[in-house]
Amino acid sequence: MILSRASVSTKLTEHQHHLAQDYLAIQLSIRDRESIMRVFCHSNPDHLTEGVRTLVSAYEPMIRKLHQAVDLSGTITDLEVFLKDMIKLSKIPEPGSKAAKTFQTPTVGDFIQLLHKHQNSSHRFIHQCGKNGPELMSWFHTWLDACAGEFRRKDNTTSSSSTNDAGDLTKPLTQLFTALPQQSQKEILPILTAHASYINALHASSLSRLTSVLASPRTNHPALASTSRPSDANASNPGSRASSRASSPGPGGASSVSASAAAAAAREARPGPGAYLARWQDLVEGTLITPSSAEGKVRKGGSGSVLKASRTDGADAETEKEGQVAEEDEEEDDVFEDAMDKLSVQDEEGGGKGSGKGSGSGKRPDSSVVVEALSKGFREMLGERAKEMA
Repeated sequence: MILSRASVSTKLTEHQHHLAQDYLAIQLSIRDRESIMRVFCHSNPDHLTEGVRTLVSAYEPMIRKLHQAVDLSGTITDLEVFLKDMIKLSKIPEPGSKAAKTFQTPTVGDFIQLLHKHQNSSHRFIHQCGKNGPELMSWFHTWLDACAGEFRRKDNTTSSSSTNDAGDLTKPLTQLFTALPQQSQKEILPILTAHASYINALHASSLSRLTSVLASPRTNHPALASTSRPSDANASNPGSRASSRASSPGPGGASSVSASAAAAAAREARPGPGAYLARWQDLVEGTLITPSSAEGKVRKGGSGSVLKASRTDGADAETEKEGQVAEEDEEEDDVFEDAMDKLSVQDEEGGGKGSGKGSGSGKRPDSSVVVEALSKGFREMLGERAKEMA
C-alpha cells in the first residue's frame, strides 16, 4: 500500500519485502521518538517545564517535612539496594553465555518476593514518618479521607448490588438504554448480559491468580537472596518472613508439595493478576500487523511470528533463510490460532472460571453493536458533565 501510493512498483521478492518491513519498523520507531521529543521539549508554550515547577512547588512543604523527619541517607541506601536487586532480577543474560542456558524469565511471584525481601525498609521509612512527622501524617490522613470519599457511594445500595455497578453513571446509562427502540434493546440486552458474565469471570480469575502469586515461594535467584546493609545489624532479616512463609511446613507437613504447586500456578498465570491486564493483552493480541510475506495474510499482535520477531534482534534476522521465513511464519500463526481456539473452548466448558491457562475467563463478547448504538448519546452525556464541572 505504501509503495503504490508512492507510484513505485509493488512487485517485491520475499527478501525485498523482509527488508522493507525492517525499514518501516525503523522509520516508525524514529518517528515515535521525534514526536515524544517534540511534545515534551519543543512545545510552545512549554507545558513540561511549567508542570514540573508547579509540581515541585506543590510538594515543597511535604519534602521539607519529610527531610526533617526521615534519615534520608539510610532511606536512599535502602532504595539503592532495592533498585540493584530489581535490576539483577530483571536483567536478561547475553545470548550464548552460560547464564543464558539456565536463565528463567522472572515471574510476577518473583517480584512479589522481592518486595517481601525489602519490606522492612518500607516499614522503617513509614515508622520514621509517623514518629517524627505528625504534621506530615495528618496531611496523609486528610488526603486518604478525601480519596475514600471519592469512592463512597452516595446512596444506600451495597457494593454487591448489580443495579448500581456504574456508580453515578448508572442512571444516565440506563436512560440511554431505555431511549433505544425496542428492537435495539432486544438485540443489545443479551450482549450486555454476556459481557457482565465475562467481567465477573475475569475478576474471579484475577483474584485466583493473585492468591497463587502471593503464595508462590522464593526461587534461587541471587537477587532474592537475603542481604543486609550495616544499619540493619539490629533489624530482622528483610527476607526472613518471606523465606519462612515459603519453606515452613503447613499443618499437613507437605510444604514442598504446596510450594511447587503454588510456583506452577504462579508461572501459568497469564497475563497475570489484575483484570485490566487481560483487557490490555486482548488489545495487544488483536492489533493488526503487516503480513510476514508479500502475499501473506494480515497478522495480529498475538500471532506466533509476531511474538517471535519481537524476541529476535537484527543479527538473528539476517541469518534466517529467506525461503523458509514466510512458510515458517504461516505455520506458527496457524498453530497460535488453533491453540487460542482450544483455550477459549476449555474456558467456556469450565464455566468461565479459568484454570490458569489462556485468559481464564472465556472469549470476550463482541460489544461493537452496543458501542455503535450508545456511543453518540454517551459522548453527549460526557460533554454535558464536563461543562458542569467546568
